[in-house]
Amino acid sequence: MAIKEAFKTATLELVESFGLSAEFSGEAVEPVLASADEVNVTIGLTKGEKGVVLLGMTRKTALKIASVMIGSETTELDELAEGAISEFMNTLVGMGLGNFQSDEFIDFCSPTMIVGDNTYLMISRVESSRLQFSIDGQKFCVSISLE
Repeated sequence: MAIKEAFKTATLELVESFGLSAEFSGEAVEPVLASADEVNVTIGLTKGEKGVVLLGMTRKTALKIASVMIGSETTELDELAEGAISEFMNTLVGMGLGNFQSDEFIDFCSPTMIVGDNTYLMISRVESSRLQFSIDGQKFCVSISLE
């Protein structure tokens, strides 16, 4: 399975495993890896394939995912909620790479979370594929940039 399809499948399966409604809404090829989303989580691919996976979403979507993972309603992106979102990203990348057919072992580092209402991140000047989803009607993107 190609890496974009692997992450598309992983995203839909993971989100739906938490009882949330997920829908793939399209793909955009971007000349760089950048994000203006309120909540961003990045994981670097460090061995085998090299690059970055970026998860971008609204604060509302992040709180919804954190609430489901924690098991109770979360209204603030506090340390517990950030940990839950980071673990969601770890799981997503693990599932995506598990679906991806590669002859090489691919390793990844710990997630980094960046939150801000007026944030714009420029992460890489390498072309990226932005997989766009909606989770319970809210915007959610997984971007993949390989060197």
